Amino acid sequence: MQQRRRISWIDVAKGITIILVVIGHLNVKWFPRLNPLISEIYTFHMALFFILSGLTFKIKEDDSFKRFIIKKLKTLVIPYYVFSLLCFVKPLGNIALPVINKSAFNINNLITTAYETFIMGEGLWFLLCLFWAELLLYLIIKILKNDKKKIIVVILVLSIIQSIYLRFINWGLPLKLDNAFLGLLFVGIGYVFKEMIFNKKISKINKYVYIIGLLVVHLIVNYITYRLYGRMCSFSDSPNYLLYFISNISGSLIIIEISKIITNNKILEFYGKNSLIVYIFNDLILKIYKSIILIILRIDTANLNLIIKYLISLVICICTILTIIPVIIFINKYFYFLLGKKKESAK
Repeated sequence: MQQRRRISWIDVAKGITIILVVIGHLNVKWFPRLNPLISEIYTFHMALFFILSGLTFKIKEDDSFKRFIIKKLKTLVIPYYVFSLLCFVKPLGNIALPVINKSAFNINNLITTAYETFIMGEGLWFLLCLFWAELLLYLIIKILKNDKKKIIVVILVLSIIQSIYLRFINWGLPLKLDNAFLGLLFVGIGYVFKEMIFNKKISKINKYVYIIGLLVVHLIVNYITYRLYGRMCSFSDSPNYLLYFISNISGSLIIIEISKIITNNKILEFYGKNSLIVYIFNDLILKIYKSIILIILRIDTANLNLIIKYLISLVICICTILTIIPVIIFINKYFYFLLGKKKESAK
């Protein structure tokens, strides 16, 4: 079977975004003075992943609903449940290393982790959210016969319903269903406007002006949000959904346009092609390196000079990104089927 041709700049965009995910997982509790940087990343990076998924979303003519859902179960839901077992590393670590963790074993920790991971979808949550988003988009496309004007109207209505629910009710639903319409919004935007994004022809000079303009809009919106609400927006947690939407779209378009400029960057393409594996393992590897620095070496990052803190953070991120390389090679060689891949596409 012929493999679908990959698009270089989309892999580059995924590579940039997954590196932003790694930086975002540094966690402000460990590095509180990095809060402005991490908060900025959280204003758009997950929405960008949904948009990129929408850009590559395609329904084949022979894709029945059954065939489509089986494919998505293999590539999203099964990887979620298999690799979300990594969520148990911390509670089990409290048993194995009580001296380092300084916490007694508590069966409630394991029960809570199991409930949050397997029932509520709090593990690798993006995979479940993307599953629901793509499933909904499939149904909407089929029902509306791929009328993109109607599709975007329906998606906007559903996202408004979602925002009202999150604002006034906000009960957590199982398997990340409470974020399904929000994921659908950005996947749908990528799908509906893919031709515009792919075919947008801008001269290099105008492209830089365009990126700078988007950056100005993005920073102004985030500044207004912070001044009004004391915090910036993040995925599924926003005090103002209009500002949140503008911040997400402007931030995402910046990365997309930068990716088009630096297309064919082999390093970023590599991480983009393997962004799922990086997403799965980066948090665990980051925690190992953070534990070495903060617990074993007893370095108090909270009181360090800001420049030194940024350097330590940079070293941790680089070490994490490099450590993931053999993990990527190993998974692609021996456990590619757990990601829903076929052997030839895992190479």
